[in-house]
Amino acid sequence: MCERIAPLLRELAEKAGHRMDVVDFPHLDNGADLARTIAYANARNYDLGISLHCDSHRSPAAHGAHICCVSAVGRRIARAIAGPLCALVPGRAEPVQHRDNLAMLNRTRAPWCLIECGFLTHAGDAALISQHPEKIAAAIWEGLQAYIDSVSAA
Repeated sequence: MCERIAPLLRELAEKAGHRMDVVDFPHLDNGADLARTIAYANARNYDLGISLHCDSHRSPAAHGAHICCVSAVGRRIARAIAGPLCALVPGRAEPVQHRDNLAMLNRTRAPWCLIECGFLTHAGDAALISQHPEKIAAAIWEGLQAYIDSVSAA
């Protein structure tokens, strides 16, 4: 489902005058995709990065978006995104989570956040993600723009 959100998010960024690359290697298995994505990210001079995901859980009651980060800058980005995204896809007690065990967050040069857009195993989250990816993209962009504006104002 994130493959539907990413191009919409890129379009919003470009309309605002920002460049956003969508990086995906769907022909690779998860480990190879992760390694290639990290290498790709580190070969460029990005200001920041986000990784889009949709969560799943054995309990169909698990729901809500959350954002994972590891650095202080990543935490500021995550908080900015969490406001609008978690208002749209509520349910997590802690919408911003420090996760020092994720390679994407630890092995990239730029500050990075991993965004779980909601649970595909929850009927409400799944319906929003599949039927309204533009709302997810808009909420993420609203948070990113707020972070960018705060950095520009400083």
